[in-house]
Amino acid sequence: MSDFVAFYKIVTRFYWAMKVLLISPNIETLPDPVFPLGMAYIAGALKQHRIPCQMLDLCFIDDYQKALNNAIDSFQPDLVGLS
Repeated sequence: MSDFVAFYKIVTRFYWAMKVLLISPNIETLPDPVFPLGMAYIAGALKQHRIPCQMLDLCFIDDYQKALNNAIDSFQPDLVGLS
C-alpha cells in the first residue's frame, strides 16, 4: 500500500472533523528549487473530498520554526503531513 493510499484512508475515515496541514520540508534551492508536486497532489485529493487543508512550503522560508508555529497556531490542524 502506498503512503498516499494509507494517508488517504486515514483522512477520509474522519474527514468530517479534520483539518490537514501539509508541509514540504525541502529547503534545497540548488541547482533549481523544486515544486512540491507530492504535496500539491495530496492537497488536490483532499480538496476534492472537501477536506480543509493548508500547505506550507519551507523552500524559501528563512525562519522555519516561526513559519511552522504560525501555520499551526492560525490553522489549528488535526493532522500534519510531510511530503
